[in-house]
Amino acid sequence: MQRYAYARYITNLNYINSYDNNVGYNKYNFRANVDANLTKSTIVELGLESIIVNNSFPGYGDNNQALWDAQANMTPVTVPVVYSDGSLPAYGANANQQNPYVLLNYTGYKKKSEMTNTVRLKLTQDFDQWVKGLKMEALMSINTYSLLNQTQLKTPALYYATGRKKDGTLDLIEKVSRKDDVYSSANLTTRKIYFEGRVNYERVFDEKHRVGGLLLYYMDDFVTGEAQTLIASIPKRYTGLAARATYSFKDTYFLEGNLGYTGSEAFAKGQKFGVFPAISGGWVPTQYEWVQDNLSFIDFWKFRVSYGVVGNDRINSSVRFPFLSTMTQGSGAGIWGSGGNIVESQEASQNLRWEKAKKFDIGIDAQFFKQKIDVTVDFFHENRTGIFQQRASIPDEMGLITLPWANVGAMESWGADGNISYMHQFNKDWSLTARANFTYTNNKLTEYEQSGVKYPYQSWVGTPYGNQRGLIALGLFKDQADIDNSPKQTFMADVMPGDIKYKDINGDGVIDEYDEVLIGNSNVPRLQYGFALELRYKRLSVSALFEGVGIVDFMYGGNGFYPFTGKQTGNVLSIVADPSNRWIPASYSGDPSTENPNARFPRLTYGPNANNERNSTFWMADGRYLRLKNVQITYDVTCPQMKKIGLQGLQLSLIGDNLACWDKVKLWDPAQASGNGAVYPLQRVFTLQANLQF
Repeated sequence: MQRYAYARYITNLNYINSYDNNVGYNKYNFRANVDANLTKSTIVELGLESIIVNNSFPGYGDNNQALWDAQANMTPVTVPVVYSDGSLPAYGANANQQNPYVLLNYTGYKKKSEMTNTVRLKLTQDFDQWVKGLKMEALMSINTYSLLNQTQLKTPALYYATGRKKDGTLDLIEKVSRKDDVYSSANLTTRKIYFEGRVNYERVFDEKHRVGGLLLYYMDDFVTGEAQTLIASIPKRYTGLAARATYSFKDTYFLEGNLGYTGSEAFAKGQKFGVFPAISGGWVPTQYEWVQDNLSFIDFWKFRVSYGVVGNDRINSSVRFPFLSTMTQGSGAGIWGSGGNIVESQEASQNLRWEKAKKFDIGIDAQFFKQKIDVTVDFFHENRTGIFQQRASIPDEMGLITLPWANVGAMESWGADGNISYMHQFNKDWSLTARANFTYTNNKLTEYEQSGVKYPYQSWVGTPYGNQRGLIALGLFKDQADIDNSPKQTFMADVMPGDIKYKDINGDGVIDEYDEVLIGNSNVPRLQYGFALELRYKRLSVSALFEGVGIVDFMYGGNGFYPFTGKQTGNVLSIVADPSNRWIPASYSGDPSTENPNARFPRLTYGPNANNERNSTFWMADGRYLRLKNVQITYDVTCPQMKKIGLQGLQLSLIGDNLACWDKVKLWDPAQASGNGAVYPLQRVFTLQANLQF
C-alpha cells in the first residue's frame, strides 16, 4: 500500500514538472523619430514605434481574483495541500472549491503575445513670412494592435477524502475527472486611423493686444477583428470641427471663446451632430502697479471663470446604432414546422440625442512670498441633462424584446478642488518642499426613470447617485415576545431571537422591501486628498506621500463576515469566532448576558440567512482612511573615478510603497472595503533602485 501511495505521489510530481509554469514577462520597445526640414518653414516629422510584450503564467496565474477566491472560500481544515497518498484535493468542482496550490501548479499554462505598432506623420507649415503668427499643422497616425493568446490547459483528477477504509487507506470521492492537455488559441487585431488638421494664429499688436485663434478638424476610424456580427464589424467613426478665439489686453484681461461641432454614429440622421459652445475669462490684478507697490508679497494673482456645454454619446459599450431595430434568427421552428423563425433582437430607440452637460467653474491661481507658496482653487457646478437610460416604465404588455434607450435622466453636481505647495531654501544645503491637494464632489439626481416606486422615499430623484440604500436596524430581537410584538419580517419564514430587527418605515405592520431607505454614502469617496513632504540635505533627499479619502461608506458582508453562509465552505473571521462579539442563546452558553441585543453579530446560522444578510444600517461602516502611500530615500553619488569609466551620474534610491494605513475598517485594506476582503490585497513593496547616467 505504501508503494502505491509513493507511485501516485511520483506521478503527480511528474505531472507538475512536465511543463514550465513559471510567471514570465518580457517587453521590447523600438522607437525611431525622423525630422526633416523640407524648407525653412516646412517641417516633416515621422515617428515609428513598436512594442512587443510576451507573458507566460500557469493556468490560473493570470487570474489573481480566482486564486484569492479559492483561498478565501476554503477553510484550512477542509482539504490538505496534497493527501498523504499523493492524491490532489478538492472539495467541489468549482474553482473556488479547489486548492490554490493545485490551480497554480497542475492546470497547464498560458502564453500571451502582444504587439503594438504606431506610425505617426506630422507636417508643420509656418506662414509667418507671409502672415505673421499663422501656422498650419496636419497629423496622421495609424495604430495597429495584435494579440495572440495560447493556452494549454489540463486538469488532474481531484478527490475529497471522507475518511479511511478498514485497511487504513483514504476513502476518496472523485470531485473532478482528469482531463489531458487541451490546446486552444485566440487572436485579436485592431486598427485605428486618426487624422487631424489645424490652423493656429497668435500675434501681439502694439505690445498690448494678444490675439489668438484655432481651427481644428479631426476624424478617426476604428475597427476590430474580434467582431462576431455584421454590425460589430462596421468601423467606429467619429468626426468633428472645433474653433477657438482668444484675446488678452496687457496680459491682464483675458477672454476666450470655443465652439465644437461633433458627429457620432450613435444617433439617427438629423441628430448625429451636436454644437457645444464655451466661453471663459480671466483677470490678473497683479499686473496693476498699485498691487505691485502695495501688495508686494503677492507675486501672481489670477481670477478665472468659465461656462460651457459638453456632449456625451457613449450610451453603452455593447450597444451600437440604438436608433435601429435589428432582427435575428430565433431558435424555434418556422411557422410551417421547418426552417427557423425571425425575432426582433433590438427595439429601436427613437429621437435619441446628445447627452449634454452645462459646466460652470470659478478658479483662483496665486503665488506668494517670492513664489514660495503656490495656490490653485476651483469651484465647479455641472447640470447634466438628457442622460441615457433604458426605459423602466414601459409595461410588459408592450411585448418588447429589449427596452429602448432614451434621454430621460438628469443630474446636478458640484464641488471644489485645489492644491497648495510651499518651498523654502533654509541655506545652500537644506531645503523643504510641501504639497497638498484635495477634491470634494457632491451630486443629486434631478430626473431618473424608475419603476416600482410606491412611496416617495423610494425615489432616487433628489438624492445622490450611488448612495447606500437599505433597512434601518433596531438591534437584535431579545426574545420571542419581542418578535411577537414587532412588525412581521417577511424575508424568511421563521425569525428567531438573535436575528436583526428592522424599522417599519411606512407603518403597514410588515417589514419588506418597501421599508428600504437612504442610509449612507456611496462606496465611491466624495472627498479625496493627499499631501507630500520632501526634505533635502546636500545630495540626500527624503520624501513621503500620504493619500486619504472621506465621506465614504460601505456594507460589510459576504463569505467570512456572514459565517457559514456557504455551509461547509467559506472561512470565518476571527472577530466572528470571538464569542463576545456574537449573540449566543443562554440555553447554550448558560449565561443570559450572552443574549446581547447590541452584539456586533447576530445568532449563528448554518447556510444563508435571508433576514440577516441584507443591506441595513447594521452592516454599514465608515470607509475613510489615511495611507502612507510612498516613502523614498535618494542619494546622488558623485566621485571623480566615475567619469573615468564613462559614468556621468549615479543615483541610489530605497522606495517603500503602502507602508501604513489609518482607518476604521481594520479587517482588510479600506480601499477594498466594498469587496469585504474577497479581492486580491494591495501589497507592501520595497524597491532598491539604481539610476545610472552615461
